[in-house]
Amino acid sequence: MVMGYLFLFNLFITLVQAESVITIFFDVLALEFVQKLDDNAFILSQKDILGVRLRDAAAFSAGLKFTKRREMSKHGMSKDRKAIGTNDDPGDVSQCRDEASARHKKDHYHFLLRAVYSLNLLLLIAGVTTIGVKQDKGKFQCPTITVEFGSEFWDKPIVQYDSKPGVLLYSYFNGVYEMNPKLKNFDSRYPVYTELNKDLPPVAYKEKEGAMFLYCTDIKSWVFAHQNIYKLNITTANADVTSSSLCKNWLARSSETTTFDITQIPGDWSFWTGVIIPGGQVSIRCNECNAGNDKDSNKSSDCNYHGQCDGKACNCDPGYQGTHCEFNEPCEVLQEPFKNRPLWRMIKNVTSYGRPIYRREIDPKHKSLYLSAIYAGSQWFVTFERGRINDSYGSEYHAFWDQVFENKTDYVSDFTNAFTPIGVEFKRWASPYDVSKNVDIYDDSYDDDDDDDEIERTGCPWGLLVPIMDVEGQGYFHCSKKKAEQIDMNTTDWSLALGNNPVLGDLDDYFSPTPSPSFG
Repeated sequence: MVMGYLFLFNLFITLVQAESVITIFFDVLALEFVQKLDDNAFILSQKDILGVRLRDAAAFSAGLKFTKRREMSKHGMSKDRKAIGTNDDPGDVSQCRDEASARHKKDHYHFLLRAVYSLNLLLLIAGVTTIGVKQDKGKFQCPTITVEFGSEFWDKPIVQYDSKPGVLLYSYFNGVYEMNPKLKNFDSRYPVYTELNKDLPPVAYKEKEGAMFLYCTDIKSWVFAHQNIYKLNITTANADVTSSSLCKNWLARSSETTTFDITQIPGDWSFWTGVIIPGGQVSIRCNECNAGNDKDSNKSSDCNYHGQCDGKACNCDPGYQGTHCEFNEPCEVLQEPFKNRPLWRMIKNVTSYGRPIYRREIDPKHKSLYLSAIYAGSQWFVTFERGRINDSYGSEYHAFWDQVFENKTDYVSDFTNAFTPIGVEFKRWASPYDVSKNVDIYDDSYDDDDDDDEIERTGCPWGLLVPIMDVEGQGYFHCSKKKAEQIDMNTTDWSLALGNNPVLGDLDDYFSPTPSPSFG
């Protein structure tokens, strides 16, 4: 009766604490499992598998009473017989020997049963221990994930080591994240993912600090955070990065969950933009492929049938690339939709966020000045740049920390995950020069302040964007049939090279180096 009341009490606690009906079912199943364990232990004790004392205790509980075993001599006779003589009844001797033989067989049977149950118990403990150790090392978690944020942004982030950071567009942190088992200050039960660089193949940053995804037990949520980006003003440098400090300064937070698998997080995300903005979306997918469903095929569905799954990684066919072979080989030469515009070359062996970078000259007089088309996580930017492309991009490049958007930006694309800018809609960024000359046409919220040559941002991270094309839907860039080595600079009309951009004056004075923040 006591056990019955204890079971009802546990069931009552389960019902009170349950958050959903399915949770109640799981908890009741767990209680029933524990009860079954107790019943099985009782049955094993009755069968004399767990020892004489437990057997007697189980028998007493069941209302049974075992007779004490008669101690037999090695000849199978009772020790209380003083001697074995001719007057002894031969039937008694035979009976004693039969009892001794039966007892001997029963002892062997009990020994065998104990050995089998002990072996099973050891195997069970070894299996559970092995699985637990592998879980702690993240053996069953996805080793790398690809993250894609939406259009959320924070226009005035608080950044350590940088007094004037640019706009924090969360998609700047799109890319590959790798599980990091070396972080000792974090909850070891949940994996921690660290941002890799934007090159191909992606590897860990050497100088910059990558952002992180981690689980925060206090708020029961996965969070996105960076150790150098804060919600409040920074008073002292936080040298020791812990899960507590990152959870306090989260930039994005999932809905409440207890899942260990970050790719299975349910519900929306909340973003910090100076205030909490709910309802955001974050796409997180595992970069591993599974060839189990495609054993009879030379191609893998996880590799979009453009490659084979080899060692949980896609081995793409010629002409395809990407973590899941989702992209075709890029076009080498781009052209704009106007006659005699300079052609754009794809830069070999240099990428940004896994996409190619395209460049074209501005005019023959400024051979060190270029226009570059760069992908930055969710948008393509066309920006004026100076010098070799390798000086600007590479293993340490990051769109936020290197401020891909600045006053030298000319065109900004719509949000897209396109592998190249072909067919993507672009808009021209209205520079301070444009706005100051056309206040009524562009935006009357422009603040003509000598100390701040920026457009006041109202609902868009880049301020005012002006359409380039009269008819949208056809994109701005198109693939040229020419090869890079076939471009003839002498046929270019350089008077059109700057496109719709206003006269910039002295281009050499227009460019000034933009230093990257130093991660002290």
